[in-house]
Amino acid sequence: MKIVKEHGDVRRITEVAWYEDHEARTESSEFRKVKKQLKGSKCFINNGRCEGTVEIHHNIIEYAAANGIDWDKVRKDYPNVSSVDDLDQMLPLCTKHHRKPGFGIHYVTYPIWILQKYMNEEALEDFENEVKRELNKKG
Repeated sequence: MKIVKEHGDVRRITEVAWYEDHEARTESSEFRKVKKQLKGSKCFINNGRCEGTVEIHHNIIEYAAANGIDWDKVRKDYPNVSSVDDLDQMLPLCTKHHRKPGFGIHYVTYPIWILQKYMNEEALEDFENEVKRELNKKG
């Protein structure tokens, strides 16, 4: 069996998001209640490399997309989710794993993002160094 040496795989991805008309984001009373319930939560990734405060991420349906969603379809897969601010579709994430380029769920594909939760320390160190090298090239 041929062994492939460790390496980074830098990909440039074009992503198109579509959002129907929607109100500007404001915190609904439901969202404020959810934030209160999740106060003190640790980042879902919680890999010892978290940074910043814990924020609440709309995990299944993001706020801006809510007006284009068929909630009956959502409930088939997620029976407890019938609105964008339901508790069961929220995920606590530190600032790094939520919004930081190269690391946050809003910046990398899910298969790469979730690896950060499960990588061993050596692989995680190598990954983070590779991300930092790549981001510094852009800088």
